[in-house]
Amino acid sequence: MNVQDIKPSFLLNTVVFKGVKPEQLEALLKHLRATVRTYEPGEIILCAGDKAHQFGIVVSGAIHVEGSDAQGNISVMGAFHTGETFGEAYAALGNVPLLTSVVATEKSEILLLDLRQITTRTCDICGGVDIITRNLMASIAQKNIMLSRRIQDAAPKVFVAN
Repeated sequence: MNVQDIKPSFLLNTVVFKGVKPEQLEALLKHLRATVRTYEPGEIILCAGDKAHQFGIVVSGAIHVEGSDAQGNISVMGAFHTGETFGEAYAALGNVPLLTSVVATEKSEILLLDLRQITTRTCDICGGVDIITRNLMASIAQKNIMLSRRIQDAAPKVFVAN
């Protein structure tokens, strides 16, 4: 699959491209150095310890975010399916090693976008880069809040007697 094979209507309905005009899409994909890669089940998309400059959109298939402990036990930290984004927080920073790996759980087509093209450049394509930046900030913030809730739910509860 090539980037051109992805239906514009699919991309324009993702969190990243919401609000982008159809006529802006092709230029934005070029600007973000968009590539599509196919991953087989069990294949690593992003590896713990590596630094990521790209984030992904699941075009088809499914992936897991996996962490491992000192004994090598693997925990699934999250699952992402068609239309969902992953790795944007690490790609935004660019110099922080991944704490988890991203692994295909079934044959998956992933659209990879190079976030450095937004974070290190001042160029804007018809206002599209501003839209993508706002969308990514909202996506990262929503995931942060979701993780905070999970931590809160998992935290030990302390009951105070009256």
